[in-house]
Amino acid sequence: GKWVRMQNAVVKTFKEQLQLQLNYNGSIQSLERTDALLPQTKKVNNLMEGMHSLLKAEVSRVHKGRFHYHACPQCKRKAEPLNESFICRSCGQVLKPDTRLLLSLELEDETGRIRAVLFDEAVEKMLDQKKEDLLKAFNEQGESFWDALKEPLIGKPFTFEGHAKKNTMTGELEFQVKGLA
Repeated sequence: GKWVRMQNAVVKTFKEQLQLQLNYNGSIQSLERTDALLPQTKKVNNLMEGMHSLLKAEVSRVHKGRFHYHACPQCKRKAEPLNESFICRSCGQVLKPDTRLLLSLELEDETGRIRAVLFDEAVEKMLDQKKEDLLKAFNEQGESFWDALKEPLIGKPFTFEGHAKKNTMTGELEFQVKGLA
């Protein structure tokens, strides 16, 4: 995406969705990304929904479960099996899905804990391995994959870049990681 500065803009709700509108004298200016525009470092207890932040925290738990899923190549949402193919419920297209990595962690700093979700590149960077190698290890090692994953991560500090979001199933705040800083 691009960095922009907006003036005389308002946020309204339309059909239960947020909508950004410029007033008649509003403007949008394209900006270069500078340190002044980088997200602020926050503590777990200061995260708010929708806030783009840096989070310095240690990994306190690796959640076992799905490590990958079939995703729509366009919108990256989950693609579901349909006969011999897959369908994206968001786009409505029948497609050949991508395989996306998914890693769920518990992060902790001195102020609290939060569940974090990492995808693809963030998982590869954190584990310092390519997607193909990780998928192969997951498929070959079974349950021992999770034990091997925990050892180098638990207690290790990282700086995560992402945003806080309410989990639609639990209603709890979680941190969606876009990358590692």
